[in-house]
Amino acid sequence: NTVSGVTTRFTVDNGATATFNATLSGSGGTFTNNGTTTIGTTGSITTTGLFSNTNLLNVNAAFTPTSASNTGTIAISGAGGNFTVPSGFTNVNGIISTASSGTLTVSNPITSGTITNGATTNVSAALTPTSASNSGTITISGASGNFTVPSGFNNSGGTITTTSSGTLTVSNDITSGTINNGANTIVTAVLSPTSASNGGTMHINSGG
Repeated sequence: NTVSGVTTRFTVDNGATATFNATLSGSGGTFTNNGTTTIGTTGSITTTGLFSNTNLLNVNAAFTPTSASNTGTIAISGAGGNFTVPSGFTNVNGIISTASSGTLTVSNPITSGTITNGATTNVSAALTPTSASNSGTITISGASGNFTVPSGFNNSGGTITTTSSGTLTVSNDITSGTINNGANTIVTAVLSPTSASNGGTMHINSGG
C-alpha cells in the first residue's frame, strides 16, 4: 500500500529486507538503506530528503531522488528500471550496475566508485568513475556529457557512442568493443577497438 507523509526518516536495518510495490513519499523525510531494499516494477520512493544506500538497492522502476549517496551497490534492471543521478550525488566506494534492460541516467556528475554497465548508460554530465566495465551501451551526449575512461577499463562486447556534442576522453586504454564517434573523442592513450566509426572529430594528442 502507498505510504505518505514521511517527514523524518525511514530506515532499513542491516540484515533486513524491504520491497516497495507502491509509493513511499514524504517532504523532507530521509531514507537510509543498510539492508536490502527493492523498488518493484510498480513501486517508487519519492521522499525528498537524502537517500543513503550503504548495502543493496535493487531498482526495477524509475528512481529519481532529490539527493543521494551510495557506498554500497545500486543494481538497476528491467525495462522500467532507471536511476537518474541527482545533483550532489556521491558514490565513494559505491558500485552501480545495469543489467537486463536497466538504465543509468548520468544527468549529474559521478566522480568516483565503480560502474558496471551491462545494459544502458546515458551520459549528459561528467562520468569519471574510479573503475568501470561496459558490455552494454554507453551513449554520451550534450556539451556537458563526458565519459573519462578509467584505468583497467574493460569494453569487451560493449558499445560507446558519442552524439550531440558529447565527448569520450580516452585517458586509459580501450582495446575491445565498438566505438561510434558522432561528436568528440579525445585520445591520450591506446584506442584499438574491435570496430569503430567516425562521423565527428577525433583528437589524438600526446600519448595517444
